[in-house]
Amino acid sequence: LGTIRSLSFVQVSIDGTRETHDRVRGKGNFDKAFAGLKLLRRQGIQTMAAFTCHKGNYRTLPQVIRTVRRKGIDRFWADRLIPMGSSREDVLSTEEFRTVVQCLTKAHTGKHLFSHTDVHINRAMQFLEGGGCYYQCAAGDTLLTLLADGTLLPCRRLPIPIGNCLETDMLTLWQNSPLIAELRAHEIPQDCICCPKAEFCRGGAKCLSYAVTGDWHRKDINCYYR
Repeated sequence: LGTIRSLSFVQVSIDGTRETHDRVRGKGNFDKAFAGLKLLRRQGIQTMAAFTCHKGNYRTLPQVIRTVRRKGIDRFWADRLIPMGSSREDVLSTEEFRTVVQCLTKAHTGKHLFSHTDVHINRAMQFLEGGGCYYQCAAGDTLLTLLADGTLLPCRRLPIPIGNCLETDMLTLWQNSPLIAELRAHEIPQDCICCPKAEFCRGGAKCLSYAVTGDWHRKDINCYYR
């Protein structure tokens, strides 16, 4: 990896404390993840730790941030679980999401004399506590996902097939898909029309709305702006 000049950073998932992470990833993988991050840092490669928040781990977020800082990881970001299959019961409630955003905002804005870790707050709806930048869903606009079987999706977390690149070339799909055209328009959801923030966030995470309600046109299910 160190020989790839265009490599900007390597991201490794950290899903909680050692106990929580290993419950998800398998015994011993918490230590392996940080060992890998340490090797990357030795090679001068920028490192990023990623945390996926769900009901089973969101309370460990402050501890994870402290660990990431102590280990000298360059960047840290967290985002919400997008449920598939039987994982819908693990989706954060709005109050749980508020707790996550408050924790991230505090970590981002706080001063840490012995840590250079940049805690990002640039994902959907993370601006709600007064920090971070607005985020608009990039699915189908500046982002596409190509699966191994040729299926083209707007995003890996928005599993609505556009077509198949083994049957139709990607450019044709991109230029002629009604779904792609609609996503690129970034229309404001009807239930956000009166919100002064809607122009900037455009309704939040479409993938989460789709996963929970079956309708990506709905506003973000965790929005608590009033």
